[in-house]
Amino acid sequence: MKLKSKNSSSLIDDFFFLVIILSVYFVPLLILGTNVIEDYYLNHFSLLLIANNSFLPFLFFYDLIGPGTTMPLGAGLNYLFLPSLLIKDFSLFFYASIGLSFYLKLNYLKRIFKFFKINSYIYLLIFFYSFSITFLFQIYLSDSVKTIFSLCILPAIFFYLIKFLDTQNFKYFFKLIFFTSFLMVNSHIIYVTSFIFFGILFTLTNNKFFFLKKKLFYFGIFIFLLVISEEFFRIAN
Repeated sequence: MKLKSKNSSSLIDDFFFLVIILSVYFVPLLILGTNVIEDYYLNHFSLLLIANNSFLPFLFFYDLIGPGTTMPLGAGLNYLFLPSLLIKDFSLFFYASIGLSFYLKLNYLKRIFKFFKINSYIYLLIFFYSFSITFLFQIYLSDSVKTIFSLCILPAIFFYLIKFLDTQNFKYFFKLIFFTSFLMVNSHIIYVTSFIFFGILFTLTNNKFFFLKKKLFYFGIFIFLLVISEEFFRIAN
């Protein structure tokens, strides 16, 4: 008889853990719903228009709203956000977005705990974190998918930051650039700006400056600025 591998067992544990967490959130939402509609008139409406345009990225205005209106409306979830493929069904879009967000959070929090050699009560810690006041508010009261996604992807950014500073391996730096850029164009700019300041302070307090002498660092910063340049131009206008 073939025994299950450790990785297989971990995947099963992760799956059932996510099912429990999401069920606690989703069952009340399925019964009672939510009453906040701000994002439905902005982000979700933009995604719906883009979906009706065969997901082509060349939709820059929508004249039925009013003269001078530019697309996309609002901030976030506009660029390569996978659950947007389901935007024609708002319920599926919402639940898929929350499921993806919580999966990312679980995956990278486990990696962070492993990095700091925290091997006990990992699921319990993540369970309590998942039901912190921030997540309860954003899911039940705010209904802001982009904010929930932002909060859940921050552990990935922090993980690659600490791995880069610890190993000095630039593959982690470019992964850090990728996730930070993706968050910048798919969330509210204030979340990313705040975390960038945190990353700078974290680096300073750990006295890590080896990357300043590496050309790859400046190449990565150039790529980051190139990716987010359109978003800054849109906000400025």
